[in-house]
Amino acid sequence: MINNTIKMKTYELTYIVSSEITAEEVEAETKNIEFFIQDKKGIILKSEKPSPRTLAYPIKKQSSGFFSVLEFQLEPEHLGELKEKLQKDDKIIRHMLIIKDPVKIQKERRI
Repeated sequence: MINNTIKMKTYELTYIVSSEITAEEVEAETKNIEFFIQDKKGIILKSEKPSPRTLAYPIKKQSSGFFSVLEFQLEPEHLGELKEKLQKDDKIIRHMLIIKDPVKIQKERRI
């Protein structure tokens, strides 16, 4: 069991859901993504409730969307499946997935 947690990396997924769907459908979309991660033996660390926002510039001819951030741990071999799922989903207009590195303690600089 300890070996699994060592292999797992921490990721942060930021995504924008289309504003053309209802708030209930946005909630269902969020639960769908979380369920997919948990189904692949991932761990949800932090999940923000989707909030409506006006976009700085139009994305796919839309000027607003539901913005959400999800922090989770997942084994790297399942990451491709998650990316593919996000790209195929028409309701998600933009997503960004980053690896969250553990915070390194920096040495104090001498002046």
